Amino acid sequence: MQLSRLSSRAIFAAATLAVASPSVLAQTATWNGTVDSNWTTQGNWDTNSVPVSGQTALFNNAGNGNTTISLSGAAQPIGSIFFDAAAAPYVLGNSPAGDVFNFDAAGQLAMNSGVTANEEVGASITNAGAFTVTNSTTNSPTSPILTIGDSASPGTLTLSSAAGQTFTIAGPGRIVFNHAIQDSSGVPTAMAITSTGSVIFNGAITSNGNTTISGAGAKVMYNATATGSGTLSITPASASTVVTINAARGGTGGLDLGGTYTGSLLLNAQSTYSAGTTLNGPAAQVQLLVDSTSVSGNIVSGPLGTGTINFIGSTPSKLVPIGGDRTLANPIFWTNGMFAETNATADPTPRSLTLSGPIFFGTTGRTSTNNIVGASLIFGDPNNPSTMNLGASMTFSTNVANGGQSTIINDVVKNNPAGGTGALAAQNRCVLILNAANLYTGTTTATGTAANGYGTIFVNNTTGSGTGTGAVTIRGVNAGVGLGGTLGGSGTISGTVNVSPTASGQQGGNLSPGSSGVNSPGTLTTGQMTWNPVGRYIFDYNASNNATGGGVNDLVRNTGTGKLVLTTLTTSAKFDLNLNPLPTGSPTGTPATYVIASYAGGVTPPTGFSGTDLTPYFSFSGIYDTSVAPTVTLNGNDIDINFVPVPEPTTLLLASLGAIGLAIRPRRRRFA
Repeated sequence: MQLSRLSSRAIFAAATLAVASPSVLAQTATWNGTVDSNWTTQGNWDTNSVPVSGQTALFNNAGNGNTTISLSGAAQPIGSIFFDAAAAPYVLGNSPAGDVFNFDAAGQLAMNSGVTANEEVGASITNAGAFTVTNSTTNSPTSPILTIGDSASPGTLTLSSAAGQTFTIAGPGRIVFNHAIQDSSGVPTAMAITSTGSVIFNGAITSNGNTTISGAGAKVMYNATATGSGTLSITPASASTVVTINAARGGTGGLDLGGTYTGSLLLNAQSTYSAGTTLNGPAAQVQLLVDSTSVSGNIVSGPLGTGTINFIGSTPSKLVPIGGDRTLANPIFWTNGMFAETNATADPTPRSLTLSGPIFFGTTGRTSTNNIVGASLIFGDPNNPSTMNLGASMTFSTNVANGGQSTIINDVVKNNPAGGTGALAAQNRCVLILNAANLYTGTTTATGTAANGYGTIFVNNTTGSGTGTGAVTIRGVNAGVGLGGTLGGSGTISGTVNVSPTASGQQGGNLSPGSSGVNSPGTLTTGQMTWNPVGRYIFDYNASNNATGGGVNDLVRNTGTGKLVLTTLTTSAKFDLNLNPLPTGSPTGTPATYVIASYAGGVTPPTGFSGTDLTPYFSFSGIYDTSVAPTVTLNGNDIDINFVPVPEPTTLLLASLGAIGLAIRPRRRRFA
C-alpha cells in the first residue's frame, strides 16, 4: 500500500509541473481524513505525517467526509497546497479562530484544471517570499471558485517582507479574495495579476506595492477600499479585459493604463488617490459611473482621484460618462496623446462629460473626438471656468455620421505657459462653442472634407474675444459653394476673419450669425472680414428696414476700424447669399431692405467696381419669392439686401402706353 501511495503522488507530480517546482512536488502528502477534521492529526495524511515547510499538501478525494478542516487555532508552515481533479469541496482553516498558513518562499496555492468543486482557504495566510495563487479551471459562469477567506469572517493575507518578491494571481478560473491584503512590516510587495479569468477583491487592500494587471480577457473587480501607496497598472492588449473599481482608492498611489491596454475600466466610486492617472492605451475606455462631487475642505475627489490625468498615448483613450452627466475636476495634461470620448453600449442615453479642472496641451497637435450622440463634451464649469492652456493646435471632431456633437469650451483658452502657441480647429461635423474671453494667439479654423463633413464654430463670448487675437479662417477642402466650415455666434472676434480663402483647394465656407446658427438670428462682431468666391452667408431675417441685427435679423459687423473686404469677388466668381426668411421676414409683396453687414471701417468693393449696385457679384439661394428680385447695394459702410417687386409684363406695357398718351395729349390741344 505504501508503494501504491508513492506511485499516486509521482503521477500527480508529473501532471502539475506547470504550477509547482519539482523540489516541492517531491514531498507530497495527500489528505484522506481517516481520523478526524484536524490538520495536525497525522493519521489524516497518507504519509502518516503532517505536511510542513518544504512540502505540498494535496486534496484529491472526498476526505472521508472531513472536508471542513481546522488548524487548531495555530500557524501551520507549508510549502504549497493543491486541489486536484477528484477533490471534494474543502474549507481549509477558520481565520477568526487563529488558523494561519505560513507559506514558504515560492509557495503556491492552486486549483488544477480538473477540479469541479468550489474550494476555500479560510485561514489567514502569510508568505516568506514570492507567492502564487492559481485557479486553472475553466473560466465560465459555472466554473469552480477558489475562495481566499470566509466571506462572513475573513482574515488577512500578509505579503512577504522580502525585498523584490511578487505575489502572483494566475490562471483562467475564478478567484475571490475575502481576506484583507496587507504588507508584512510595511515592506511593499508587488502584486501581478496574470489571470485570464475573474479575480474579485472583497477585502480592503493596504499593501503599498505596485499592482500590475496583464491578463488578456481578465475580469478584475475591486469591491473594498484600497489605501496603499502603490500604482495600479493595467496593460493587457485585449478589448475583453474589464477592470471594475466599486470602492474608493486612497493613499498616494496612482492609476496607469499601459501602452497595450485596449479594454475597459469601470469607475464606480469616489477616490482620493493623489499620484495621478496615466492613460496610454491605444483604445482604453474609462467608464465614469460617478463624478467629482465629493468635496472635503479644498479637495475635490472623484473616480480618478485628486491627481492629474495624463493622456500620453498616440491613439485614443476614452472617457465615457455612464448613468448620468459626469464631471471631472482633475487637472488634465495631454503630452503626446489623443483624447476621445464616446457613448457606451451599456448606457445608450446621451451623457455629457464636463472637464472642470485646468487643461494643459503640449507642443504637439491634439485631436479630441466627441462621439456622444446628442450630448456634449464640456471644458470648464460655466459658473467657475478654469483655463485651457494650448501649446499647439487642438482639433475637435466627431466620427458620428450625422454629426452635431457639441464641444463646449467655457474655460479661458490661453497659450501654454510652458511654451507653444495655441490654436483651435473644428472639423468632421463637430460643433465647437466658445463662450469665454480667450487669450490664445494662434489661428481658429472651421474646415473639413466632403467625405467626413465640416466643422462649425459658434463664438458666444460676452467680453473680450472668443477666438483670442489670431486669425479666423472658414473653409473647406476642394469644396463647392457653401461646402466647408461654418462660423456663427453672437459674440465678438478681434482677429481677422477670412471666409472661403481663394487659395487652391481651400474654398467653401459659411457665415451663420446667431448663438446657434440657422433659425436663431443674431449679431456677430468681428475684426476685418474678407468675403471670397464660393463662400456663403446664411441670412436669417424677420423684421425689415429699421431692425438691424440684435437677434431680430442676422448681422455681421465691426465697430472699430476693421473693413469688409470684397476685392476677390468678380461677376463670374461670386459670394452666395442663402436667404432664410423667418415668420415675419417674407420678401413677398411690399419692398423690403435688410442690413446684412455693417463695418465702421468701411467696405472695400470688388476690384474695378464703381457705383452702389453690388448685385452682379452675388448669387442667391435659399427661400425667396421668384417674383421678387433681390439686389445687393453698397450703402456707405453697410451692405444691404433689397427685395423689390418686379411688375408683371402687362403692367409694364400699360404703364408705357399711359406715358405715351400723356405726352401726345397736350399737342392735340395746341393744334386744335
